[in-house]
Amino acid sequence: METVDLEVATRGFEANAPETHADPPGEHGDQLPNVEEYKAQVAGLGLGPPAKNKSWGCLKWMLIVVMPLLLLGGAIGVGVALAGTDENPTINQENVDVETQPTVVRSRVYDVADFVAARQWSSEVAVNKPGTPQWEAAEWIADFDRAKLPIDDSVEFKQRYILAVFYFSLDGADWFQQLEFLSRENVCDWNEIWQSDSIGVQVGASCNGGGANLVTNLFIPANQLKGKLPEEIGLLESLVEINLYENKIDGSIPESFKRLTNLRSLTLHDNLLDGVLPNIFGKMNLILLK
Repeated sequence: METVDLEVATRGFEANAPETHADPPGEHGDQLPNVEEYKAQVAGLGLGPPAKNKSWGCLKWMLIVVMPLLLLGGAIGVGVALAGTDENPTINQENVDVETQPTVVRSRVYDVADFVAARQWSSEVAVNKPGTPQWEAAEWIADFDRAKLPIDDSVEFKQRYILAVFYFSLDGADWFQQLEFLSRENVCDWNEIWQSDSIGVQVGASCNGGGANLVTNLFIPANQLKGKLPEEIGLLESLVEINLYENKIDGSIPESFKRLTNLRSLTLHDNLLDGVLPNIFGKMNLILLK
């Protein structure tokens, strides 16, 4: 370690030190200044406490008063924002634009069902129960019938509904021949011509041809009809002939057949019918073999 000559170092420091003037002997000497003298010296050097700043004082009081108010306002704003995210907000209906509300479209099948029930063509329970022949007929005429008839009291609408019930009641989808049933044609044309011994026989539903378009004949033998005859057949009061032999029709003859006062021929042999016959067949050429 290098040794420093303290005397040389001290001399260099003293040579660079500024000149000072000692007080005259006897004026202060080695005596310390009193309090008043010290204050005067400090004041002369500008080392006293800073003068009070009035602007800073006002700002400090403003911060003390205003900051809590700002914090309170912010808390209230957050609360309102959270309340606005409620899962079930209350909507003022008066301010809702009508065009923005979803439109509920009522299915046409219910209009048909209500109309049919009101006219007592079918029971209200049956026509409103999905899966029944009455419901299937109402659904077909409402949504799938290509004729697109209006729902009204026209003869065509009524006969169309009744024959559709007949079709669905007797498992029409499995018939050997569809015979134009459920086509867009008038019900008077729901038939086909079958050849028998070089003679054309009209098989299906046919009308009297007098221009009134009333169904008078229901001739559908040996065509895989399976199920029960519906009560609605009794509403076709213009029927003169019903010939449904050699099928798989079961159950009994509906009581509504009492309304068929124009009926002259009823042929139902080679089916699975049972029960008691309605007491209406005195004037008919009745062939009923089970």
